[in-house]
Amino acid sequence: RDSSNNQRFHQNVAPLMYRMIAKSTFCLQAPGDSPTRKGIFDSLSLGCIPVIFTKASVAGYKWHLPNWKSVVILIDSGWMGLRGFNAVDWLHQWAMTYPQELVGMQQSIQRLAYSVQYSTQPNPARGR
Repeated sequence: RDSSNNQRFHQNVAPLMYRMIAKSTFCLQAPGDSPTRKGIFDSLSLGCIPVIFTKASVAGYKWHLPNWKSVVILIDSGWMGLRGFNAVDWLHQWAMTYPQELVGMQQSIQRLAYSVQYSTQPNPARGR
């Protein structure tokens, strides 16, 4: 039964989820049972800017994301408890205020995306 649920997810839900991520500008990556998330790499490989709420979410990925601030936005988790704070509104305002930075992050993600996905084929542009 678990196998059939897993198969259904990969056949039906996963493609829709990946299309939605690929069409998004920002992807919220709240920590779950641990601060690190596979979703950060899913977002990056699909061109979406991951939004994290603690530096611990990227602390374990120094080798993969040495310049994480160029491809990830950090919203301090303390802001989430502030009355009237809304992460979606904040991201919209950030994008309107810093359009050059937004484009720069998207370009950095394009350069990085291939190296954060699982592949048996080397990146022809990098020779690895």
